[in-house]
Order: sequence, then C-alpha cells, then structure tokens
Amino acid sequence: MARKFLISAFLFTLLISTGSGNPIRIRDNPSKKPFANSRFITVDGQVLHYRQWLPDFSNDSLPWVLMVHGMGGSTFSWEYNAPALAAAGYTVVAVDVPPFGYSDKDPDANQSVDHRSDLLWEFLNRIRPDSKWNLAGHSMGGGIVQCMAITNPVQVEKVLFVDPALFSNLDETPHRRGSALRFRPFEWIATGIGKATMIRPKGITKMLRSAYAREPDSTDVAEYYKALSQKGFARAFIRSTAKSKPAHPVDGRAFSKPALAIWGKKDTWVPLERSKSLLNQIPSIKVVVIEGAGHCPMATHPELFNKYVIQFLKSDTRYQIPDIK
Repeated sequence: MARKFLISAFLFTLLISTGSGNPIRIRDNPSKKPFANSRFITVDGQVLHYRQWLPDFSNDSLPWVLMVHGMGGSTFSWEYNAPALAAAGYTVVAVDVPPFGYSDKDPDANQSVDHRSDLLWEFLNRIRPDSKWNLAGHSMGGGIVQCMAITNPVQVEKVLFVDPALFSNLDETPHRRGSALRFRPFEWIATGIGKATMIRPKGITKMLRSAYAREPDSTDVAEYYKALSQKGFARAFIRSTAKSKPAHPVDGRAFSKPALAIWGKKDTWVPLERSKSLLNQIPSIKVVVIEGAGHCPMATHPELFNKYVIQFLKSDTRYQIPDIK
C-alpha cells in the first residue's frame, strides 16, 4: 500500500505543480479570507488557515472535533460534514495542513507525518489549551491523526478515519523517497513540467472523478481548483516530498484510542483490502464500508457518513457498528 500511495503522491506532484518562484505568505494579506469563518494563526513560524463551526447549542461536555484533510484537499473537504456536527452540538475546527489550501507555503518546512502531528498539537493547544479532542483524518490526514493519537493519547477522546493512509511505523533512517528531487535541477524540472501542463478545472475534474467514483459537481471543482492554485504551493509540495523525514520513531500499531474507519467500497486510491493486514493489528479500529462511495465518502455520501460519525462520537467506548439505512 505504501508504494502505491507514494507513486500516487508523485503523480499528484506533477499534476499540481503550477510554477516556481518565491512562496507567498498569507500574512502578506491577512484580510483576504477564503471563507466567512476563516481564521489565521501563526504556529512555529508557519501561518495556518483554519475554519471554525460553532455548535447550534452550547454543550461544554463534548470534546471539540479537529478535521484534517487528505492530499490535495483543504478545509473545503469537510464542507458537507462540519455543519452537521455543529448542529449535533460539536465545535468543529478544520485546518489546512501546510502547504495545502490557504496555509503557509514554506518550501523548507519539514512536512513529515510526525512534524505535522507536532504542529497540529501546538495549534490545538494555542486555540484551546490542554483540552481533549476528537480527531478526524481523511487519507493523508488519517496518518497524521493516527500519529497525533499515539504521541499524545491523553488529549484524545476518539478518532475518526476516512479512507486513511495509515502507517505501520515511522523511523529516522534515511530513505529514498523523492531522492531525485533533492537535486535542485530536478526540482526545477518537476516544477517546469507542471508549469507546462498548468493546473486547470479539467485536471481537477479528472482527479475528483477518480476520487469520488462519480462525476464531481462544479462547486467542488471550483473550490479544489482555487485551493490548489495558490502561488508557491508547487515548490513547497515538491520540496517536502524530497526532504521531509521523521524526527523520531513512531510505531503505528501502538494506536489504542476508540476509532471508527469509514471506507468507500469503490476506493482505488487507498483500498481497504490493502490496509486489512495493518488493521488486524490495531483492534481498537472498527471499520464500516459505504457502498457506492470512492475515496471521499464524506463528500459523495454525506447524509449516511454524518449519521455514522455522530452516532460514533456520541456512543460510549464499546461502540458497535449500527445498521444505518
């Protein structure tokens, strides 16, 4: 599974590479808000864009929910889910993981899974210090919240995985991932290839058609296009592929928090079959499959998806998969 995921990451790199040049910082224009509920905060030198949905009714006993998108995604990835959780009484925070969406585009930032985990914990403790959280992660974001729950389990209540790219272990040993891109001319070449093709709605439509396992609507295409076409993203993403590496070892099988993994039956990006071996080693993760859904069931089947999520979050730790129709 890991090899196929890395190949997909490389192909995605070529798709989204829109040009080189100096990275833009949101701090250059902090008044420009992508969404009505957009907020910005500087954490560890990086500007993070996040959105917050307030609950329809106050319930201080419910842990807040953090939602972390997958590769190529942004806070928009949860557009059809966050309002439903807020209506159920949860405060929801969705964040753009750098360099995606409207967050920082620093090409020299270490974007390894554990560095991202540390960054998001620092972020959460800035906006709501020393509190418990429910974590939700899609695809790439699944590995991030997996790491977050392992390295800081005390602050985690439950975890929701959505077609997650789980890991068995992270280590500090040298690796060859993106080794060619460590050579600066290859970085320029990869960026140039992307610049020649240019990101455009047609390419985004093709990507989402594959991820959704159906035709995406125009709103989704427009929002993904807008987020991925931010200046400086290409260089930052390519550089992160080449140089990011874990700072400390993390055993992915040490995950022990109550968790629900929702998978699309038609997912060809991170198929459930390829994850079963690892899932069998982490008994706290219960799996539910949504028929007809692809890699993004939260976007294509939001009504059923939201029912599963809310019932899971409000259940006790002995959660059983319900038969929701």
